[in-house]
Amino acid sequence: MGDYRMESTGSKRIWELDFLRGFSILMMIGDHLMYDFQSFPVWFSNYAAIEGGVIRAVVEAANWYWYSDLRFVGHQIFIIFFFGVSGISFTFSRNNMKRGLKFLGFAALIFALTRTAEIVSGLPLTIFSGVITIFALSTLITFLLRRIWNNDLFLLLCGTASIILGFGVIGLEPAEVVELTWSNWISILIGLKGYGADYFGLFPYIGYVMIGTVIGNQLYKNRVSLLPHWEKKWQSPVAFVGRHSLVVFLTHQIILLSLVLAIAYAAGYHF
Repeated sequence: MGDYRMESTGSKRIWELDFLRGFSILMMIGDHLMYDFQSFPVWFSNYAAIEGGVIRAVVEAANWYWYSDLRFVGHQIFIIFFFGVSGISFTFSRNNMKRGLKFLGFAALIFALTRTAEIVSGLPLTIFSGVITIFALSTLITFLLRRIWNNDLFLLLCGTASIILGFGVIGLEPAEVVELTWSNWISILIGLKGYGADYFGLFPYIGYVMIGTVIGNQLYKNRVSLLPHWEKKWQSPVAFVGRHSLVVFLTHQIILLSLVLAIAYAAGYHF
C-alpha cells in the first residue's frame, strides 16, 4: 500500500514490488473466501437440513483448509510479504505521517461499517484490529521511530525485537478471544487478545514493516527495479492488483460476501 513510482522517470513503476504486493493480496482474498464458506454452518440455521451438493463439498474443503497446516504456514508467508513490501513502500512515501493517518481513517471506516453490518445481520462481521489497522499503526510508529533516530541498524534491531516478541512471548494466535471493551482494546491491538472476524496484533507484524524500511533503503536507493528484464506480460494482472491494493482490499470482501450469500440463498440456505 504505497507509491512505487521511479523518480528517474516520474511514471515507471517498480514492477516486482507491485507483483509481490498483488500476489499477497490475492492470496488473502482466497483466504477470506475460504473463511466465508467455512462459516456456513454458523451463518445458516438450516445448514444441517440441506444434504450433499456442490456447496456442501466446498464448505467441507474450506473447513479442512481453514484448520490445516497449509493455511497456518501459507497465511503467515503471505502476511510477511504484505507487511514487508508495505515497509519498503515506506521509503518511497513523501509523508508517512499523512499516509498512516489516512489508513487509520480507512480502518475506522471499516470498523464502523462491519460493526453496523454485525448489528443488522447478527453475523460475527466486526473488524477492529484488521490488516489495515495494523498497517496504519505500524506506519505511524515506524515514522516516529525514524524521527527519533533515522538509522537503519536501529530500525533493524527494533524490527527484529518486535518479531521475537511476537513469536516468543505473544504468539501468532491470541491466548483468548474476547468481546471489545474499553478495558481490553489495547490488548487486542497489541495481539494479546483476539476480537472480531479478522484480527491481527501489532506484534510480530510491525517488525516486518520496520525491516521492510531497511530493505527499501538498502536495495532501492536509486528507485529502480532490481529485476528489469524479468518483467513479463503474464505478471500484469497480479501487478494491477498490487497497484490498486487499497481499492481491492476495501471492496473485495463486500463483493465476495455478496456473491457467497447470493449463491447460498439460491441453494436454499437461510439465516
